[in-house]
Amino acid sequence: LDVYAEDSSAAAVVLFDVGEARITDRFDVEMERHRRVKLFTEAGYDQATISIVTFRDSEDVSGVRGQTFVPDGEGGYRRVKMDRDAVFRERVGDSRERITFTLPALAPGAIIEYRNRLTTESLLLFPTWYFQDDVPVLHSEFEAVIPRSFNYVRASQGTLPFDVQTDERVNRFGIDAIKYRWVRTDVPALREEPFVTTLEDYIHKIEFQLAEYSVPGYGVEKVLDTWETLADDLDGLPSFGGALRSSRALRSQVEEVTAGLTDPAEKMAALYDYVRTSIRHDGRRGYLTSASLKETLEERSGSAADINLLLLQMLREADIGAVPVLLSTRDHGLVQVAYPLITQFNYVAVLASEGNASYWLDAPASMRPMGLLPAEALAGKGWVPDKDAPMWIPIDVLGPGKRAISFEGDLGEDGTLTAAIRLRAEGYDAIWMRRRVDEA
Repeated sequence: LDVYAEDSSAAAVVLFDVGEARITDRFDVEMERHRRVKLFTEAGYDQATISIVTFRDSEDVSGVRGQTFVPDGEGGYRRVKMDRDAVFRERVGDSRERITFTLPALAPGAIIEYRNRLTTESLLLFPTWYFQDDVPVLHSEFEAVIPRSFNYVRASQGTLPFDVQTDERVNRFGIDAIKYRWVRTDVPALREEPFVTTLEDYIHKIEFQLAEYSVPGYGVEKVLDTWETLADDLDGLPSFGGALRSSRALRSQVEEVTAGLTDPAEKMAALYDYVRTSIRHDGRRGYLTSASLKETLEERSGSAADINLLLLQMLREADIGAVPVLLSTRDHGLVQVAYPLITQFNYVAVLASEGNASYWLDAPASMRPMGLLPAEALAGKGWVPDKDAPMWIPIDVLGPGKRAISFEGDLGEDGTLTAAIRLRAEGYDAIWMRRRVDEA
């Protein structure tokens, strides 16, 4: 191949990418991968650098081998093997490690190939397989061998159909198992596009989550919680449900802020304005408090979770109905409802109600008026972790941004123009302009 006919702009094409994952007789998870890529131009050289991030205490990468087939100018190739010392390991934070290696002797027209093995001691970390890349893929195949005593939820994402999708009973290490196999061919490249926040929401992939397993003599053990169980657990956490308790300090501050007000809507607006202008956001997101609400009130600073849960409890102290809503911001990816996992969320906002009206409140941004969530939180739906009735609610665009420009001028006989330009912005456009003015 000198060029991939279906996508002539592609800098490279994946000739094949094959993965085989299995639960071994030691009850850990092992996946072997074999990948081969044809490079067309220098822009495709990034395909030759592979980076794998693992949990340092429970995962390991081994068996790394690589080679490059370089055109010899006479219609053939010469093989250049990757040195063993080309594999680098570095710590990432407190618990992770990054393994990086780069294939040698890169050149337009070269073919790179590598293998590696990923082993994890945790049955919860069954690997996700990606059938799509930012360059075209001619053949992608994944095989998973799972004992029948383990029940994994298998979630496939992407609009592309599989060319092959089978499952069959097999016997591995004397254990009754099922071998699943998925094949996808001629997969188009998925590249960054305007207005796409994260490609993770669209890439063709299949992922696994252990739901339950059976132990002879003990029955079935549940692993994956229900949303109801997760809501109950959150209510018992000191940094979430435990923080939302009545406080004399908060009650006193609420009485001071709402003094003289009788209309609940006016009280809501006053409390929102007080929190958003008085408590400084330190830049952190999250959904759990990092300090008590009393400390956040005294320190006048906190994370988004500290500030919004403080606002929530102050609303409740004023007898205004309000609930926390857990969200996944757009750069964090869409929430998979099939997986009751708290790690899918990275933000908490407030939904308050008065009469028949509901109001989204998010206090960390001092320039945003009541009723507008941050743009990055407009990600489809949010989850209310009510221990008695947890529920999903849609997050609609809360009014479009608007900008109107008016021009009025007087053109003199000598060609001199005297003019006035007025600019009016509403919604998210107004917030953007406020930031620009504030930064000027």
